[in-house]
Amino acid sequence: MKHRNGSRFISAKANRRPRPGAFVAATIAIAFASVVAMAGPASATSTPGSLSFIAGDAVNFFAGDPTAGPALNTPLYKPEGIAFDSSGDLYIADFYASAIEKVTPSGTLSIFAGIPGNSGYPTPGPATSAQFERPNGIAVDPSGNVYVADESANVVVMITPTGTLSIVAGTAGQSGNPTPGPAASSLLNEPDGLSFDAAGNLYIADRGNSVVEKVTPTGTLSIFAGVINHYGTPTAGPATSSYLNSPYDITFDKAGDAYISDQLNNVIEKVTPQGTLSVIAGIVGSSAAPTAGPAPR
Repeated sequence: MKHRNGSRFISAKANRRPRPGAFVAATIAIAFASVVAMAGPASATSTPGSLSFIAGDAVNFFAGDPTAGPALNTPLYKPEGIAFDSSGDLYIADFYASAIEKVTPSGTLSIFAGIPGNSGYPTPGPATSAQFERPNGIAVDPSGNVYVADESANVVVMITPTGTLSIVAGTAGQSGNPTPGPAASSLLNEPDGLSFDAAGNLYIADRGNSVVEKVTPTGTLSIFAGVINHYGTPTAGPATSSYLNSPYDITFDKAGDAYISDQLNNVIEKVTPQGTLSVIAGIVGSSAAPTAGPAPR
């Protein structure tokens, strides 16, 4: 989810595939302002619930473009999406730097995709020669392919472990309503959060269209939740008949239930594998500080 804190944005996403030993077995990675930090269980170098910085400059916000080397010695520029691969490498969607960084468990940062400080529409080919506009959501599939949502270019791209980029959904530079069928022929409108289910289907929180799309491993797109280009309050029942309002992120639990962060409705929705939607946290249309107790209020 994304929160405003003064002039900064904070985004926090759980490590969906924790691996023992990866960043001292941390369970939560947090991207905020100009740094990425970890909070997790006790280890030889931390106490329970402690927070430590692993990338970026916590003192000099937005100090410049990222450079290869020790991750704590390079600046970041509004890191947004973060995700791990099965080896414990961390990938960072660096929003204003227009780049994707990779940080190894030993703390070494490299530019995985994009050209820091150079924005543009991504093009197929070597990922480090392609440009990004504003990379945001990021996810890694079981084969190690990294998927990135570029919200300003209106595309989702895939980058192989060897560094080859291809467009899997959307048309670079064009926004519009999605159409069921080949994902690479469909339009998107400010795609943000990305996630995979256990079957390898990719889910896109298409914020500008107020829907969540599902893309199969063979590249076929369908609407998973929401009504295309209709903004409104969610209703319990079939997910494809319920309105959403700027869905920002999505994740899955072990049972295959999907959880959607519905940004402007100020709620979290749950969608079962059978396609039934319900509100599980928040008060539709109301924003305020959270209080302990039942989540849907």
